[in-house]
Amino acid sequence: ATQWRLALEEATGNDWTQFFNEWYYRGGHPQLKVSYHFDDVACKLQVNVRQISSPDSSFKYVLPLKTALMFGANDVQLFDWKIADKNTNFSYNYKNNQRPLIIPDAGHFLPGIITEDKPLDDWMKQLKWSDNYISKVESIDAAINAESQPMSIEIVAAGMEDKLPGVRAYAFSQAARISRESWKTQLAAKITYALETESNNKARAAALLLAGAWKQTKDEGQILKAVTDQSYVVGGAALAAMLQIDPDRAYALAENLRDTQPKNALLYAVWAAIVTKGNPGDIARFEEMAPTFYGGTKVAFANVLDEYAKAVTDNVIFERTLNLLLKMSTDESIKNYRFSIGANLVSIQRYYQKLVDEKKDKSGEAAVRLTMAKRSTLTLFAAEKDLDNVRKWKVMGR
Repeated sequence: ATQWRLALEEATGNDWTQFFNEWYYRGGHPQLKVSYHFDDVACKLQVNVRQISSPDSSFKYVLPLKTALMFGANDVQLFDWKIADKNTNFSYNYKNNQRPLIIPDAGHFLPGIITEDKPLDDWMKQLKWSDNYISKVESIDAAINAESQPMSIEIVAAGMEDKLPGVRAYAFSQAARISRESWKTQLAAKITYALETESNNKARAAALLLAGAWKQTKDEGQILKAVTDQSYVVGGAALAAMLQIDPDRAYALAENLRDTQPKNALLYAVWAAIVTKGNPGDIARFEEMAPTFYGGTKVAFANVLDEYAKAVTDNVIFERTLNLLLKMSTDESIKNYRFSIGANLVSIQRYYQKLVDEKKDKSGEAAVRLTMAKRSTLTLFAAEKDLDNVRKWKVMGR
């Protein structure tokens, strides 16, 4: 490392000692809290930047930040902030009595955490004025976290109409966190409009998933139309939405699609819809398909089998599902994939353990299945050569 540092210094003519001390020789990350005080009488904004201890570091960093001062989308100045102390203060003048908007670390390069006490009207300005994706989605997060304030819904609604398709997709996906029914009612029209007009596949898919999560039955026509979209992302989201609104119809659609060689998101949605019925006849098809999946697709298929095991009522089929998951995990050569697949067996065991503990199953069937699931997980643990995987599975099973 010393030779590397000296080579950098020779090449750049700069001293890299501080950089290596902060980012190479020690762990942790910086955490900054930025506070704003607007003095409308003096027409000045006072900014305080405080370094606070993060969970993994109490070290005081020296941080160069490129900060944006904005009075509009086309009125932007960049300033260099050097944060070297626990508290650093900056002062900026208003322009024509207008408060400035500050975006610390405007390029979002800092590998750390910045929290701000920015008022919601400034978050709205940041969403509208900035061209930076991260700056925009930070505004949406701030709005949803302040759900009780009236302007919050305006920011989320604006995000759903943003010029960047990634921001629109993010706004729809994060709106699923909203709990207030009045918000859902007000944003319903935004979802409907997106389903009718959105040209970006990811944004449209996010709107479809939100329509399903909020069970917008008035959009069933658009959702049904989207199931057969040329984009697998859109088709998968549409089928997943229909599963939320009308599971029987989603199952029928999935049955029609299962032999059309669906791929990617649509493939997962097809099987997610099918397993909800717990049809015993599907196990043979699952056993036939399992060897054809690899990598992340194999993990996703294992997650589907987890749901199937919980839905199927025949214990013979239940045991075949456990055995299939066990084989998929033990045959996998990559440690992380092996863990993810095996975790479904642990999930099934926990599911039936909870039913037994809460005495919700009067028939005793849950206890029978718990015994079967425990037998599978013990076999899984015994077959696994990586002790870290075994440790994590056991922690999951507690």
